Amino acid sequence: MYYKIEEDGNLTYFQIFPKEYIISNRSSTMLLKNCMPFSVFSNKYGTVISKIRLNFYPSQRVKFWPDGMSANNGLSKMSVMSDPSAYSFLVKFKNLKNLVFSFTPVFKKEFKLPFFDKIEIPISYQQEVENKCLAFADDFKIIIKKGEIRDLIKGEKVAFVLRSDENNEIEIIIGKEENNLEKKNTEYINYLKSLIQNKDLSELEKSEFLFTMHTAFSSIKDYDGNLALAAGVNYSFPNRTYFRDSFWTIQPIIKVDPKFAKNQILFLSEGFHEDGSCPSGVMKLGEEELAFIRSKKNMLPKKAKEFYKYEKDWWSNHHDSGGYYIILLSDYINNTGDLSILKERFPDGTVLDKIGNILKRYISLDIDNDLLFEKPYDSNDWADNVYRNGAVTYDLAIQIKAFEEASSIYDLIGEEKIAEDIREKYRIMKHNFNKKMWNEKKGYFNDFIGDYLEDHLNIDTILALLFDIADEDKKRKTLNAMERLLETKNNKEQKFEDWGVMSVWPFFKSKKHLFSKSIFPYRYHNGSDWPYLSSIYALVKKREGMDYRYPLTRWWEYSLEKGWINPVEYYSPIYARGSLNQGWSSLAATLFL
Repeated sequence: MYYKIEEDGNLTYFQIFPKEYIISNRSSTMLLKNCMPFSVFSNKYGTVISKIRLNFYPSQRVKFWPDGMSANNGLSKMSVMSDPSAYSFLVKFKNLKNLVFSFTPVFKKEFKLPFFDKIEIPISYQQEVENKCLAFADDFKIIIKKGEIRDLIKGEKVAFVLRSDENNEIEIIIGKEENNLEKKNTEYINYLKSLIQNKDLSELEKSEFLFTMHTAFSSIKDYDGNLALAAGVNYSFPNRTYFRDSFWTIQPIIKVDPKFAKNQILFLSEGFHEDGSCPSGVMKLGEEELAFIRSKKNMLPKKAKEFYKYEKDWWSNHHDSGGYYIILLSDYINNTGDLSILKERFPDGTVLDKIGNILKRYISLDIDNDLLFEKPYDSNDWADNVYRNGAVTYDLAIQIKAFEEASSIYDLIGEEKIAEDIREKYRIMKHNFNKKMWNEKKGYFNDFIGDYLEDHLNIDTILALLFDIADEDKKRKTLNAMERLLETKNNKEQKFEDWGVMSVWPFFKSKKHLFSKSIFPYRYHNGSDWPYLSSIYALVKKREGMDYRYPLTRWWEYSLEKGWINPVEYYSPIYARGSLNQGWSSLAATLFL
């Protein structure tokens, strides 16, 4: 694709355009296909409208900026935009007399559980015409701001002709009635640019910052009045927020708005259980979904029941969730000084109680008395297509960091004896970890020691360096190995030249420990580039005084070449990419702030 990065970081594509683009706000997401609006889904109603057709066809160039785009066809211009804090979309046309607009009302939620086929739950709606407005619900309408409706057809498909105003302009609001959306979008873009106004960045870096920072902000969703972070477009139904995804997504946000983290922490707090376990994510279900799951729970297959133990659980009992919760809580307190959050009460106790329960659970899972928990044979961490068991470097790094941060929290509230006991455990864990997980022959940390020794290099072991758990002499050795083996520009054994940072090299030894997408080399957890992990790696390289530009920018450059403007979840040179506008891929923005 031929594209140009403008001086301000915006993007212009010529002739051949991106196949998909996402514009997203507090309540809804619009999918554009071939640079034209195609569908809208909302947190409240699921997919609301689809198969949108407009008789406008981009032919020359298309410009993209965070939460907006514009297209020209030589005679007319179309613009589509929103704002992360808005609840609607603006679609406007200039130099166009008549517009044919059609779509299919859907109003269905796709409901699913892990290992359970999705179903569609219909949501009741109306079709009422009010002057220049088609009302489907109180908070979802199609409002004609400029122009007038002619020849309206209602039913399973809605179609009408819009005649422009006297200036040959048409403006349409889709969603909740709002004013000044264009002004809001402009002010938002100016705010994003102000965050890096004194930075000496290349045009590539400017564009990366704008679109990754925007991805973080646009991941903030309104779930019935509660703000929380969504994971990505492919992770929207049922409404849910994840422990690990939100931990990384919130990092750039916490640098500019640390108080927001309280919303996320309190939302996640609803997912804890008295034994210290917590799920991968916490669901916010509507009445229709609750009614379905309550009536069908006994009919679920055995595997679905195993992974759905509590009503709000999205995939019960994930081993990295509790640790991330404590680390995020500590970050929030350190940035705001707000200790009152520890007193927030839930059915199973206060937030402070949850810290204690998480730490107890880690200790209870220690089998060989070295204070390092042994992961059961399951796929319940970020690598959820891989059965890792025993001592897993990634999970242990999170455990150890959680103990360190917990000791600091207890210090702040004057519980010095408890703090010192936890801190002593932290010191022992750190020592035992470096002794147990380090592979001197390879020059990096083993992935896991369980049913077998997986001694390939996994990029997720970077957490041992990020959290300052690795001994000093092991840090540079690990980074040198990652530079040599995972940066594809240096790895001549992998088959596809220079395409980013691989998540593992070589691939997993044991195929029986893999399932679904990760079975295949170069795919998913078995070698794809995950931008959030590449960004963590870049962050550590920067901190250690090494050249970090490749892991920071190569995935973004590769994405733009493919037309993936919204930061992607993962990708490889031979398999389909992951979700667009993926929250944790916004982590790259932290390196520019």
